[in-house]
Amino acid sequence: MTETPTTRKDQTTADFTMLLRRWQKSMVHFVTEFLGIDYIDPLQLRAIKAMQLLVWAKVKRWQKKRLSPREAKVVDKIGISIMAGKGVGKDALMAWGIIWFLACFASSKIPMTGPSEDQVKDILLAEIAKWVNRLKDDGTPACMFPDLIKIQAKKVFVNGGENPGANWYAKIRVARQDASDEQKSRTLDGWHEDFMMVAVDEAASVSDAVFKAFDTTLSRPVNFVLMIFNPTRDHGYAYETHFGKRAKHWIRIHMDARQSTLVLPSQIEQIRDTYGEDSVEYQVNVCGNPPKGTSKSLIPYDRVVAATKRQDNGRNEPVLMGIDVARHGVDKSVVVVRQGFTVKEIHVYENKDLVEFADLAGNHIIDNNPERVYIDTCGVGAGTYDVLKRRFPGKLFPVDVNRKASLSPKQMGRPDRIRFNRLRDELYWRVRQAFIDGLFVIPKNQDLIKELASIREEDTEDGRLKIESKVRLKRRGGKSPNIADALMITMMGNIQALRARKRDSEKAKHKKQKSSYTDQDMSWLMA
Repeated sequence: MTETPTTRKDQTTADFTMLLRRWQKSMVHFVTEFLGIDYIDPLQLRAIKAMQLLVWAKVKRWQKKRLSPREAKVVDKIGISIMAGKGVGKDALMAWGIIWFLACFASSKIPMTGPSEDQVKDILLAEIAKWVNRLKDDGTPACMFPDLIKIQAKKVFVNGGENPGANWYAKIRVARQDASDEQKSRTLDGWHEDFMMVAVDEAASVSDAVFKAFDTTLSRPVNFVLMIFNPTRDHGYAYETHFGKRAKHWIRIHMDARQSTLVLPSQIEQIRDTYGEDSVEYQVNVCGNPPKGTSKSLIPYDRVVAATKRQDNGRNEPVLMGIDVARHGVDKSVVVVRQGFTVKEIHVYENKDLVEFADLAGNHIIDNNPERVYIDTCGVGAGTYDVLKRRFPGKLFPVDVNRKASLSPKQMGRPDRIRFNRLRDELYWRVRQAFIDGLFVIPKNQDLIKELASIREEDTEDGRLKIESKVRLKRRGGKSPNIADALMITMMGNIQALRARKRDSEKAKHKKQKSSYTDQDMSWLMA
């Protein structure tokens, strides 16, 4: 029989159908054949097989087929929760899972969520694009059918049919950071499909309110969640999928970088030698274990880490400087410069006498020309202030953090009515709120990160908020938070008021008038 274009087309369709059935049954074959990946790490392989098992257990139950003992054990699970160290290939794993589910199951839908839209776009969507568009060494596509998967700015869809992308896609769906808990709980509203996977990237940093949607969204036959996260805190929904009351409802997978073939032993050794095996950095980033005691921390560790990933937001903002002077030989003197809420510079000095340090601090004042310089004048800081105020009249402001808190909750307009023991407690609370609200941008300075995450609250009999003392912090093995203290005293500066002052000053120069703002120190406190 003579072969015609029609018979060749029919044969091609039949071949593709055979491949599709093979890939549906085996995600491993899909990854190696469709995506052309020649190596899968054993930790990744374990997660792939778990996803394959969960999906087919749900499919077989829907088809009213008999389940194997392994399938019966997982069929009612909400999904797969992967807690991992860094560098173990968890982002690649999630990208493979999204592509597999989308390509192999007709009319499937995948809401992709995470801490922010930028996180999902820049990390997860980029990872999907990498594997679909990857080239071999000879320049040919590694993906068997690269045109089958189309990637847009916020959407990934299967390219086929009369209206591609209309009802068969993965799409970014992220709650606004300033949304209320009630609004966040509706992030996944309207998502319903027989085949649906909810992909949650960096789940430890996603608001717990978003996860409430799982109770009402996952209502169809083959619905489940694929969640990955670096465990930056020891509480919250993601944490509870491994250690809390929710754990029994999840397939739990732990990916330790020490067991991964994708992480160089030299990288692990470097982190261990730099921070120690008991450090937060080693436990979280290498072992993939949650840090201990972060539920007691004043500033959540994940919010501190998130601040290192934000873009600089300090352009054209007022510049403030905080100076913390060492009180003891083991402590360090610090100068912190921030513009708006962006920490621009951190300078740390050891073994400097009062005059030497005052000269160094004075040079930083000249270089940065800050609107205001705040100096902790408790102890030897008073001497530094006395030296510098002669050189920079009108710029320096002394801060006694041991004084009583400045304003009552009523005056500050706060509904929570939190009262503070001392000014230090109030200023640290302001630091906390700025991190919670996603305002701060900080450099990846490990000392600052560690200091901010180590600060804890203390219980008081009168119910006032009190920050753990340096003495108590050192007793439990911590170090004096010198950089954090320098940042903390800059919270004496009210950014909004200083912006207005700057605008009025510029107008006054133009109109030859004086600004209406005064320089009374406490008037610049954060509102």
